[in-house]
Amino acid sequence: MGGEISVSSTHGKGTTIVVTLSINPAKPETAIDPLHEKSVELFRSMKILISDRDVSSHSFCRTMFEKLGASVDIVRSGPESVSACGIKPYDLLLADCSSPESDAFKAAKDLRRLGVAKRLHIVGIANNVTAEIRQRCVDAGMDGCIVKPPDAAALVYLLAVIRNSGQ
Repeated sequence: MGGEISVSSTHGKGTTIVVTLSINPAKPETAIDPLHEKSVELFRSMKILISDRDVSSHSFCRTMFEKLGASVDIVRSGPESVSACGIKPYDLLLADCSSPESDAFKAAKDLRRLGVAKRLHIVGIANNVTAEIRQRCVDAGMDGCIVKPPDAAALVYLLAVIRNSGQ
């Protein structure tokens, strides 16, 4: 990979930074396509619950997963996700860990303690996934944590790791 960076600045007017990168596009056979057959196979008929206060984030997720054949329900907080999981069986809960109001960590602990989530995969989603956030997810009984909005390829990988580990 090669490239150039140039900077020009005029006092009182501002600075212009130009970055030019010379990169080769990914080969089609190695590029990750979230609508790849394996993604569709994994998500088809999956029941997904998204717990997120961010309307744009859960709207994006809903559209993506419905295109892959999953049914998707939305709630806006941890307590709502606990209630929803008590009423309907879900395969996957995506729980927002970015907002303190969401109570995702408490909800995951409650779901595991209540036994409602025996076959439920709980994945934390956060704007910024740090080592601390990952540890809090593990401590709460979640199966993993990924950046939000999640993409299908990241979830396919995470769910494959979860399934292969026997969880």
